[in-house]
Amino acid sequence: MAKGHSMKEGLRMPADHDSNQLRDISDIPFVDRWRRNLAVRRELRDVAVVTHVKGDIDMATAPVLDARLCAAERIATPAAPLVVDLTQVDFMDATGLRVLVEHHQRCAENRVVFVIVASHRAVLRPMQITTLDRYLLLYPSLATAVAAELS
Repeated sequence: MAKGHSMKEGLRMPADHDSNQLRDISDIPFVDRWRRNLAVRRELRDVAVVTHVKGDIDMATAPVLDARLCAAERIATPAAPLVVDLTQVDFMDATGLRVLVEHHQRCAENRVVFVIVASHRAVLRPMQITTLDRYLLLYPSLATAVAAELS
């Protein structure tokens, strides 16, 4: 940032590469390219509340997952388990694990079953390393998870 400029004055960048003129870009919407790497959708399957997650779960995208799981928790009941389908997750770091543990704990407090569907290394390996695979309810497929929890 040039001396004498503050963030309140707005962000500035060259108008074009051949000029030293600056144009104000503070009104251009900021797009967080990392958040585009996560898609979350919810559906009701039988009475289970299923949250499908696709992409990367990391420090940049974990708040999105957290918000979507909070919304799913609001409609889950002791008779309707909350199922998180992670079969299309390509990467998950400790931030993602933290979100899952927090929601597992909240669901337990409300007597709602919290189930995770995971079948590949990107998700299972971090859970195994941290021994969370012994703490969380894990199933290899969505059909198995829903059938087991509704029986």
